[in-house]
Amino acid sequence: MIRAGFFYGLLVAGVSPLALAQSTARVSGLVHDQTGAVVPGATVVLRDEASGTELRAVTEESGFYSFDPVPPKTYSLTVAKAGFKTYSKTGIEVHPADRLDLSADLQVGQQSERVEVTATAEALVPTDSGAKVDVLTSAQIQNLSTMGRNALELLGLLAGVVDTGFNPSQGSHIDSQGPFLFSVNGLDGGQNDYHIDGARGVETGGLASLYMVPNMDMIQEFSVKTSNVEADQGRSPVNIDVVTKSGGKDFHGTLFYYGRNAALNANDFSNNLAGIPKPASKFNYPGFNLGGPVRIPGTNFNKNRDKLFFFVGMEWQRQLPDPGTQLVTVPTAKMRTGDFSELLNSKFCQTDASGNVTGGRYLNMPCILKDPNDPNGKPLPGNILPAGDMTSNGQTFLNVFPLPNLVDPAGRRNFAAHPLYPNNPFQTVIKVDYNFS
Repeated sequence: MIRAGFFYGLLVAGVSPLALAQSTARVSGLVHDQTGAVVPGATVVLRDEASGTELRAVTEESGFYSFDPVPPKTYSLTVAKAGFKTYSKTGIEVHPADRLDLSADLQVGQQSERVEVTATAEALVPTDSGAKVDVLTSAQIQNLSTMGRNALELLGLLAGVVDTGFNPSQGSHIDSQGPFLFSVNGLDGGQNDYHIDGARGVETGGLASLYMVPNMDMIQEFSVKTSNVEADQGRSPVNIDVVTKSGGKDFHGTLFYYGRNAALNANDFSNNLAGIPKPASKFNYPGFNLGGPVRIPGTNFNKNRDKLFFFVGMEWQRQLPDPGTQLVTVPTAKMRTGDFSELLNSKFCQTDASGNVTGGRYLNMPCILKDPNDPNGKPLPGNILPAGDMTSNGQTFLNVFPLPNLVDPAGRRNFAAHPLYPNNPFQTVIKVDYNFS
């Protein structure tokens, strides 16, 4: 599965304004002096600490400034004005749909002097929005214990979220591992909406399949908005937004491997008690991430590493889940010759007072078969097909099946097996960011 990232500068052209608002944030504030008076004409710069790209604004007559939209990143904020010390604040984490108030107080002094502030989590609690938003960062995603590779598994850790059937034990896959398997604040899971980088992440015809599994090594964070969202965020009662990682001004990469192998597992107590061997599941996830600036050798393009950036993540998922013992019905040796008389089993079929079979089902087939050559559906004498009705192709097909190995007390199945079903998707995330300013 391949997921191409967005050019943030082209988001307006490629993504609806509503989607843009849902995946980005707003940073605004007022600039005052030491007396509390507003400071118009101050230069405000919001700088991406990873890539060095900048957003610039000048305070209005009221001392107000605003940046909207702001991609989710970690930023530093500087405010400068002649006659005042330069104000600087670093480590500002901006999440999807944040509404951050970053007001600044300037002190009288030389502009070359700086007042530096380091942002803290407590200081960045939104004060101009009543939205209830929970955020799981990349560090939390990496450090929290999980069974699979789908980051949505971590939703169950959030307050008010109930896991109603999300099952990562059989590996990661796009089917039946979506957000609809979580109930948030008592709501039906079908009311959960999921977007990745502003684009819809679940199939438009339903909620069962994901366009892309949010891989834990390829996403920067995801947020869950559960109540009191603003109008531009209110597409559904519960909004889940995933942001993929981006490249920066420096090259960074990781090489990783995650594995779960049955050889290292202990058996379940109930299995030991019943004499059942431990599941033979094997899960291997090798992969890598690489991000940085795009340079063209022999040219000055992007020489300052502040224009074009890339991120590439790849993971080879080698999954061999053990579903346990599977019961099915296969043709018996007699059935392969056209003799279905074994279906006339009075123990499981319907009978009359004389014990003659009159109907019912055995081995998931009708007890009484009908003559395929009779237009009126006359019962087949003795459930035995005429020799001329058996074709060599039909017999070859039946012989592909194994012979029965089970006597089912319920009379439904006659074969037990322990198959392993490989599920080996290859996941790729490619994201490119360009700064037009």
